[in-house]
Amino acid sequence: MTSTDSTTTTTTTGGTPTSGTPTAGTVEGAIAWYEIQVPDLERATAFYTAVFGATAQPWEQYVMLVDADGRPLCALEQSAAPVPDEPAVRPYFQAPDLEAACEAVVAAGGTVEKERALISEEFGWWALARDPFGHWLGLCTDRPARSGG
Repeated sequence: MTSTDSTTTTTTTGGTPTSGTPTAGTVEGAIAWYEIQVPDLERATAFYTAVFGATAQPWEQYVMLVDADGRPLCALEQSAAPVPDEPAVRPYFQAPDLEAACEAVVAAGGTVEKERALISEEFGWWALARDPFGHWLGLCTDRPARSGG
């Protein structure tokens, strides 16, 4: 199966990506992939699938998270390495409903470190959270707060 979005063509065999070929519109130097090293793969899988609505797929020694269309988002990898107190890199995830995403973080065992804050009228809002292991993650949206939120 081959699927194409505005940045990548991904060919899958049995649900596993076999290639990711940049297509027209790809921004050179943009982050194309990331892996999150976690001490408990099962717990991390439960957290990230609950918060972002992703589907987990085993992939080699990883658990790959894919979106509703089957596009790979990132991978989780079992690791004994300690989580740093301050991030070297902090990924930001799009969240159509920022308050719902923050609620999902807490419900799944994470913490919200900074509630919704305005970046700018042009760029929208953001929030800051940590997964159950202490990894930092940002949430961002271009949508105003929901009514009553």
